Amino acid sequence: MLKQSAAIFRNFYSPNQIRRFCTQPSEADKYAKTLNLPITTLPMRADAHQREPGLQKNMMDTLYRWQSQHNTGPTWTLHDGPPYANGKLHMGHLLNKTLKDITNRYKLMCGYKVQFIPGWDCHGLPIEIKALETLKGVNRSTLSPIEIRQIAKKVAEDALEIQKKDFQRWGILADWDITYKTMNPKYEAEEIGVFHQLVEKGLVFQSLKPVYWSPSSQTALAEAELEYPDTHKSPAVHVSFPFSNNSLSLLKDLVKKLDNSNNKISEINSLSAVIWTTTPWTLVSNLAISVGRDIEYVIINDESTQNNYLIASSRLEHFSSLTKKTYNI
Repeated sequence: MLKQSAAIFRNFYSPNQIRRFCTQPSEADKYAKTLNLPITTLPMRADAHQREPGLQKNMMDTLYRWQSQHNTGPTWTLHDGPPYANGKLHMGHLLNKTLKDITNRYKLMCGYKVQFIPGWDCHGLPIEIKALETLKGVNRSTLSPIEIRQIAKKVAEDALEIQKKDFQRWGILADWDITYKTMNPKYEAEEIGVFHQLVEKGLVFQSLKPVYWSPSSQTALAEAELEYPDTHKSPAVHVSFPFSNNSLSLLKDLVKKLDNSNNKISEINSLSAVIWTTTPWTLVSNLAISVGRDIEYVIINDESTQNNYLIASSRLEHFSSLTKKTYNI
């Protein structure tokens, strides 16, 4: 009888219905149907790693093209001071690009047509140093300048693509389809053209200026590239610059106008100004010295040599201790 009943039961009900009848509902199932939950098409999971690229595309590419076609204000162009293409991004890049992005998006909301073309500086010492770091066990002196430039170009190209991808992941609003690189031949040709214009206008000239040289990198350095360790101490040298006859006469006239009762100045036949410097190699191109308007100067006499010096009164004690001499004012 039981077998017959089971067969009839299977004929009238599906396996899922039979399973439901034979299984006791769990505590969660009991209360699930009593909740009045909203019905939505939004996904239950964020899936940020899948959805974020699409959102970023809308925030950058789609928005950038849209504003250039629909904003009715004037064009707002922000010139991008290019970063070096010599490695991965760091906090300096983040600060730089974020401030620019805030400015561009503000101008966009004000109705401007924003034009921002990102670029990269592909020349310079930072890239050369990075390129040489990749040559493990290779003697640099055996490489020609052309070979070093080719290696540096490859380093710059690789770093550029990495930085570009990360900038886009940051959501920086820009025309990422049109970027500029200083190593592009067209860009270099434009630079030569601008330099030619400067020469024609007489803005380029030859003069005297110290050039810093790095023995380790075998290249010239800009002043901004100089770095000194905290423990560095530069040796200083004190030098006397003799007054010309004309300069001494002008000084005597000036002192008499300021203090007519001072007759000692007229007795001086020779005078030298004392200076000090930590870059003595620049002395050969030195053409003049400067004085401070708010600094008090005194003329001192060295009894042992009978030489007269012009020096700041606040430095007289220090100068005396260095030379181990006592001077008469």
